Amino acid sequence: MPLLYDGNTTAYNMRIFATSLLLNGMAVYTVEYNTPVKITSLTLVKTAQLTYDVDSYILQGSNDNMNWTTLSNRLMT
Repeated sequence: MPLLYDGNTTAYNMRIFATSLLLNGMAVYTVEYNTPVKITSLTLVKTAQLTYDVDSYILQGSNDNMNWTTLSNRLMT
């Protein structure tokens, strides 16, 4: 997914959520491609601005946006 990383190590892209808005099962990022994409790695980095733990996320995939398959264990940084 080359569009999610631009090679700049001093900048970042994130969404900041109020702690009360983080719900179990809430999608933080949804990426859609017209053709299947093979994901070989995923890195989440916690910065000082983040108020939530990145190691509590899982990666899931879906072909219909209704039925989801867990593709990873909890993501650890």
